[in-house]
Amino acid sequence: MNRKAFTLIELLVVISIIALLLAIMMPALSMVKEKARGVVGMSRVKQWGLCYQLFSNDHDGSFPEFKTETTNTTFMYDLKDYYSDIDEMRFCPSAKKISQSNPTGMQQGSFFGSTLEAWKVNVQEAIWMEDDDIGAGSYGENSYIRKLEGSSKTWGRANMPRANTVPVLMDARWNNAWPDNNQPLRRSATTDQEFYDAGNWSSISCFVMRRHGDGINMTMADGSAQKVDAEELWQLRWNRQFEREGEKDLSFMKWNR
Repeated sequence: MNRKAFTLIELLVVISIIALLLAIMMPALSMVKEKARGVVGMSRVKQWGLCYQLFSNDHDGSFPEFKTETTNTTFMYDLKDYYSDIDEMRFCPSAKKISQSNPTGMQQGSFFGSTLEAWKVNVQEAIWMEDDDIGAGSYGENSYIRKLEGSSKTWGRANMPRANTVPVLMDARWNNAWPDNNQPLRRSATTDQEFYDAGNWSSISCFVMRRHGDGINMTMADGSAQKVDAEELWQLRWNRQFEREGEKDLSFMKWNR
């Protein structure tokens, strides 16, 4: 029995339809993947929140203490008994690639992270990290939650009022920062590297990004986890004296959408 073959035009029509369907489906698939990464990321910051709660329970209600020039200055070190050194927990699924493009200037081979990249520390030269630490991650701590001798701004303990408004750990460009009022944003920046570097590493800019949709995932002092839009970060209580502000205009962050 003779079978009529497809004509060239018919094949081109079929190929065009398939290409059109793929063009329609690919953005949707990308959105699904990003939502999945966001869910996993939220789960990870929630786990970090549990680690802080367990630490507090074992230390008479206190959060870790900040000690200068020792290895006891990172959340990775202080909480390692509670997360079993599971290195994967340090990385947001949306920012696993380690940055190589924004040197910290503190140690050779150390780099700030970005919206979609992890930070990196040269642990052989950084006295505040252990030599066997992997020295990388894409989360950072609000260091004002720590105990600090003589400071009137730090929280120190987990049982502060309205603990669900006090950020503890979140998506970040570095492993810690000290957010406060009067920390201006670089509104002339056109890239992550221009927006955040050694000149403002300890400021709230460390956390100002849109890693998941319009904002970042974070865990709070009560152990809860939530997603906060970048514009709303100033509405949180970063330290005891922080004056909460309204939403910020971040329309200049055109690279970060």
